[in-house]
Amino acid sequence: MTLTAPKIHAHPLTRLPSMLAIRDLRTYVRRAIQRRSPVATLVNLLRVDPLTVLRCLRWTGAPVNLGPGEPHTLSRLVARLGSTLLQKAFETPVLDVTGTGPLRKLWVHSVATGLAAQTLALVRGRGEDNELAYLQGLLHDLPAWFRYLSLRQSGRTPTPDETEGWVQRWNLPREVLDAMRETVDRDPSHHPGSFLDHPMVWHAERLAELAGFPHPEEDDPKRLEDLRAAATPRDAAWARELHTQVRLLFEDLDLPFEFGEPDVEHWSTAEPGGLFPGQVTGNVTELLLALLQCKEAKTYQGVLTVTTAASLRYLDVDRAFVATYQPSSGALWLRAKADFSSRRMHRVKIQLGPVGRDLMGRAMTESTPQILAEGEGEDDTLLTFLGAAEVLVVPVQNAAALPTYLILDRALSGRSLRMPKDHLAAMVLARTSSMLLENLLLRKRRQRAEKFALTDPLTRLYNRSVGLSSLESELARSRRSADPLSVLMLDMDAFKNLNDTYGHLAGDVALRRTADVLRKTVRRSDVVCRYGGEEFLVVLPAASLEEATVVAARIFTEVNETGRRLGLPLSVSIGLAAARTEPSDSVETLLSRADQALYASKVRGRNRFSANVD
Repeated sequence: MTLTAPKIHAHPLTRLPSMLAIRDLRTYVRRAIQRRSPVATLVNLLRVDPLTVLRCLRWTGAPVNLGPGEPHTLSRLVARLGSTLLQKAFETPVLDVTGTGPLRKLWVHSVATGLAAQTLALVRGRGEDNELAYLQGLLHDLPAWFRYLSLRQSGRTPTPDETEGWVQRWNLPREVLDAMRETVDRDPSHHPGSFLDHPMVWHAERLAELAGFPHPEEDDPKRLEDLRAAATPRDAAWARELHTQVRLLFEDLDLPFEFGEPDVEHWSTAEPGGLFPGQVTGNVTELLLALLQCKEAKTYQGVLTVTTAASLRYLDVDRAFVATYQPSSGALWLRAKADFSSRRMHRVKIQLGPVGRDLMGRAMTESTPQILAEGEGEDDTLLTFLGAAEVLVVPVQNAAALPTYLILDRALSGRSLRMPKDHLAAMVLARTSSMLLENLLLRKRRQRAEKFALTDPLTRLYNRSVGLSSLESELARSRRSADPLSVLMLDMDAFKNLNDTYGHLAGDVALRRTADVLRKTVRRSDVVCRYGGEEFLVVLPAASLEEATVVAARIFTEVNETGRRLGLPLSVSIGLAAARTEPSDSVETLLSRADQALYASKVRGRNRFSANVD
């Protein structure tokens, strides 16, 4: 899967990621949570916070997280995220209350529309879709949210193209987009007949207005009179019930049932703080100690796992990715991730545009973290794929052919990554991880060097010196324990003729396949080595001569069968010998007897085994 870079604009939700982030509302809800179970309150918090729902949908719907069964209802969204991630979604920075009056009216209008749509789904025989109906009603006014947020932040109204771009890049469910299209025309005089004859979300919005929760752009007495005139007695009864439902939902969270502009002075010094007991992050010293505990990690993946886990714990980010980058092509590969979910990451190649490529190069050249954010260029391919408004790109390792980066975000909690302490901790993490990876590389190189010093590179069996050393150790142990010990000497028959006839490459294949037969036939405790040329030595601890003959028979039979499959004249001659109990028996005498038995096999016609029983 390859993504390309579209034209981007800064999303207005970045500056107001949650209605419950507004100072007075945060204080009310925080006090309510202190009196009851936080987990039990999560669903109700989500039900009254369309902005948090949007961020959660962006998170779960992002290509990096997307799996079967998209979360098109709040209950599915909660199940997909889990309580830990859902709590993070509400831990947004606290915002002042100034100028939030119109947003509050739009907010309660959206909640009321969601509750009305849920009721109508049941009335219209769509009971199984009532949760989806609530989501549609809650988010039906996305363009209006974008307008109010943009006006509050920048003093300008977004263009239709900007609004469409935000909606498309956020990968919102199709049903939510359909609900937006249903409510374009709010004038009831354009829709004669019962409200029940119209699309469900349009009908739900009319009920919300009748219940006393008008849209802020159409809050005038004349419109309300027209709505009442067009409403049926059933609509009026539903509107009264809806007013009660909204009041109870807000009162359950101790939220005031008033939605005008609050008193700025009263809330200017109000307590901020998070909604839930926050996860305590460690300092840089604790971060270093945690990372250094994995200095003996045996795999590259092990180091990366510890690194990404430490990012969550000590940098307090929502997600941490490990990525490799190819500067020549601008291709970025996400290799691993850590977050507080069980969702697996889709490993893909992301094709970065000029802005992303420049940022990656600058991060590695300057060895400093860099921020990639919406609205700062024309390249948000990576942001779209991750479902994030900004990411912190941290260089880890540039010595490899493909440089390695940590990519960190706080897309779910909506908090900034631009704090100097975040950059300092990220650099400590990255450089320590780089040191661990280099240490791992050096250890692996040493292990490979040691392995090559002890093994034959062609057959991958032990070499002659290891075989003789093992035989000496086993002979000494056999004398102490009185356990039997046997050896096999093997020689490939007519190997020179095989090389001359079929070529040296075929000879190498024959040697490797013979070695494979030996590995598969002997026990784990046995030692097999390439003794020299086309000769092999097998040391069989705790094996009598009779038991060794069984092994020898299996070996020459399987070698024959292997030669038949390869189409090569492949066979071996084998000599067996057993250690003697007298002290005068040595490695040299034992090998001499095995070699004599091997010679006897050759004299008797090859492709057989002989045992020295003297």
